[in-house]
Amino acid sequence: MKNMFYVFVLFSFPALSETLTDKIHSVVKSSPDSHIVRFQNGRVGFVRSDLLRVIKTSVGSEVQVRLDSRSVIRQMTILKAPREIYDIYLKQILDVDPPPFEPTMISSAKVKEIFSSLNPNFRRLSECSDRTHVWAFDEFKKSGIKSQKAFVLFTASYINRVRFKWWFHVAPMFAVETSGGIQKMITDVMYKDRPVSLKEWTSMMVFSERDCKMTRKFSEYDVNPQTEDCYMMFGSMYDRLPSDLSAQETVGIFRSEWNETEVSGARARAFNVGRIL
Repeated sequence: MKNMFYVFVLFSFPALSETLTDKIHSVVKSSPDSHIVRFQNGRVGFVRSDLLRVIKTSVGSEVQVRLDSRSVIRQMTILKAPREIYDIYLKQILDVDPPPFEPTMISSAKVKEIFSSLNPNFRRLSECSDRTHVWAFDEFKKSGIKSQKAFVLFTASYINRVRFKWWFHVAPMFAVETSGGIQKMITDVMYKDRPVSLKEWTSMMVFSERDCKMTRKFSEYDVNPQTEDCYMMFGSMYDRLPSDLSAQETVGIFRSEWNETEVSGARARAFNVGRIL
C-alpha cells in the first residue's frame, strides 16, 4: 500500500504533457536555483527561469499552463486576474477568536461503519479536497457527526527531492474513543481499505517516513519549507482548502457553516452521477 499513492500520482496524467487550469496559490523556492508553483487544487509545477518573473506576479490569478512529463511549466496563459480587495475581507477583524468547533467523539466500531458507508462512486482523477468535502458533508447530514479534515502539506524541498506532483493532500478525520484515549483516525476511501492512523496515512505519501510536523499556523509551513518533509494541520469539516486555513491567520476568516453551492460543485467535479450505497 505504501507505494500506491506514488504510482497513482505518477501515472494519472499523459506521459508527454498536461494542460492544467487553476489559480496560482503561491510560488516557493525549493533549492538555490529552483522554484515551485503551488496551484490551489494541490498540483505543483516546476518553474523555468524565463517564466519565473511573470509567474511571481500572477499569484492569485486563474491561469492555464502546459506541463511536461516532469511537471515543468512550459507555457502559461493568464485567464483571470484576482480582484485586489475582496468584499468579504472588509467585514473581518484580524484578531478574532475562532468559532467553537468540537468534533464528535465516536467509537472504533462507528468509524468502521462510517468508512464502509462513504460514497465510493468517485472519479479516479478527482481532487482530494472535493472528495473529502462531500464525504464530510454527507456524513454530517446523515448522522450529525462532526468530523475534521487532516491536511498534510509537503515542503518545497521534499517536492523537489522526489519530484512529487502535489503540495497537499486532505482526507476526513474522526475523533475515536479508545481505551488509551482519543485517537485521530483517517477515512481516505480512495487509498485505504479501512480507517487508519495519521502515521499510516502519511507514510504512503512521505517516502522517508519522517513524521509530519504539527502546526496550527499555515505561515509556519509557508515560510520555512526546507527543514521538514511535511507539515500537518487540522481543519474543521467546513474547511475545504489550505487557503481556508491560511485565511484564519491572515484575515481572521473562520468557516463555521456549509456552503451548499460549494458542496454541490465539489460533488459534480468529484463523483459520478448517482450514489452507490
